[in-house]
Amino acid sequence: MKIILFFSSLMMELTSELTMSIGSMVCWNFGDQVRSRDFQYLLHCVSVQEKDQLMHDLWEQHTEEMKILEGNILTVCNKDCTVEFQPGADMSWQSWAANELNQTATYPSPYANVHKGNMCTMGGTIGFSDSDTWKPFTLEKRKSHVEKVRNFMSSLPSSLTEKNRHARKLQFMAENGIRQLGWIGQFADRLRPEPMHCEINAGQHYIDLLYLEAVMRKKFDPFVSVLAAPLGRGDEDDIDEVQPQKSLVKISSLESVGERARQQDLLQQSEEKLRQHLEKAGNGSVRKASGKRGCGLGYLASIVREHYSDESNRHNKLPVRLIGNQAIALARYSYRLVDTLKCENETEAQKAKRLALGKIGEYLRNAGGLFNRIETNSAQVARLKEVCEMYFNLISLFFPSSVNVTTWTVGYAIPCHANLLFKLYKVGYGIVSLQAKEAKHSGVKDDLTLTNRSTAITPIGKWWQVMRSNYVRSFYLPEHQPMPSSYTSHYQSRSPPHCNHSKFCKCGRDKDRHELTCDVCLSSIEVVTSANKRELTHSLLFTFKPVVCKQCNTRFADNVLLSSHLKFCNFSGLTSSKIKPGTMTVPALKEALRLRLLSVAGNKEVLVKRLEGALAGEG
Repeated sequence: MKIILFFSSLMMELTSELTMSIGSMVCWNFGDQVRSRDFQYLLHCVSVQEKDQLMHDLWEQHTEEMKILEGNILTVCNKDCTVEFQPGADMSWQSWAANELNQTATYPSPYANVHKGNMCTMGGTIGFSDSDTWKPFTLEKRKSHVEKVRNFMSSLPSSLTEKNRHARKLQFMAENGIRQLGWIGQFADRLRPEPMHCEINAGQHYIDLLYLEAVMRKKFDPFVSVLAAPLGRGDEDDIDEVQPQKSLVKISSLESVGERARQQDLLQQSEEKLRQHLEKAGNGSVRKASGKRGCGLGYLASIVREHYSDESNRHNKLPVRLIGNQAIALARYSYRLVDTLKCENETEAQKAKRLALGKIGEYLRNAGGLFNRIETNSAQVARLKEVCEMYFNLISLFFPSSVNVTTWTVGYAIPCHANLLFKLYKVGYGIVSLQAKEAKHSGVKDDLTLTNRSTAITPIGKWWQVMRSNYVRSFYLPEHQPMPSSYTSHYQSRSPPHCNHSKFCKCGRDKDRHELTCDVCLSSIEVVTSANKRELTHSLLFTFKPVVCKQCNTRFADNVLLSSHLKFCNFSGLTSSKIKPGTMTVPALKEALRLRLLSVAGNKEVLVKRLEGALAGEG
């Protein structure tokens, strides 16, 4: 028997002065307990920031201990067991743990050698064959990178200052896509994108696109109004907005618990009746609610209004950070925000962008609903790959300047790792989610209020009390007062609750009962077709790129881009179809990229790939 242990870290702000960092571990394959906050076991609680040197030393110690455990056979319940460790946390922590460059680097991802020159590639793949677009960073590759860095540093003049040596090291790593081991060591090649934070980051990116589009169209007031409005469906009294959920607690049948299990079951039945009564009352109030239908994100709307009121920052991204429930609410009801973008005298380009934004939100919603599952099947894994690719293609086609490491991770890295996990363990990708862990860590924060040192700056005694109470709940009481195994599911559907009714389209909008889709989805067919084919249809191409270069027939969005292109044509004496980036010098490559308003960072290999991608888009 193999036991899969999942370890991670989280930093929490106690007050404006106090910070705590928590490390915890959970077993994947101990039945339903895996997702309950009650079965997340603490490794440490420390009164320092997550990336403090003390945390580096502590996690390095944990890593060495895990190496020892992996190499031994343990006896659990009279069975020989081996242990396998899987690291997990948000991408920032992972990069720090593996001594990675941050996400603004030329090579921003720890999951494959994607760089900013080919991040917009549609139809790419992650794998180890020559035909794959991107290659994962294996343990062997990381070790070779460490050796490259060591040789490079030894070749630098000894007269360089430490600051200059560090700068040269970072530049060398960025230009060559160097990945290191860090204190996480051999577990670095097991790093996987964390689903909850990926969904939050993608939701943040999506609401930025919606907000900026609303500002450009002068539709900010209806946009922010719908963002803040409650979820009620107005006069449609026959539809429940809130869908009753199934019981969140289930009891396993253990013969040893006897009467106590029966009493527990009776207690849960009474609690279920009370919940149903409250839910029914809540549904009634929702049905009677009148007014505008919205997203129920009033707090977020207040921050958006404040940001918009500052004219100097109005056209910048929103200074907000979504939390899990906000990301889910946005996923469910983003179509209402998209509908506020429709304006009088809407151009064909504006209409296409609005329809694309609607489908981006829908595919992101469907992806989140799939990659947050623990129980899944091969059909759902294959479906996840499809919806993630469609999400990525839509952004690449209609908002190419907005493609970043988050969109690439959702589009390619998550489906790749979800497929890998399913093949190895037959579980859904939600198994690596930090949602239950963060619920546990939040409970630890609440435990501090029970101590007499909760706000003390000194660590003496505080964490001893917290760890003792956690030990009593997690180990002592279950052993000496056995209870039925219980499990609280953290999974929430991302689909609008009313979509199951025949009156509504799968996107959430109203439709005729006898129609398959709503008018908006019907109008989006050409947009979806473009994403499927990974290229704009002829009519959309003419809409978004109406200006043509007479020398090479390359199409551009406006005359500004055309003039830059003509400078390069005159400069090089070559048409785009005849340009061979691989034979060009670095200065010529940079000049070609500048004229296309593209980045000139990176070594020659990166510049060549970036220019090749640009030329492919022009063709």
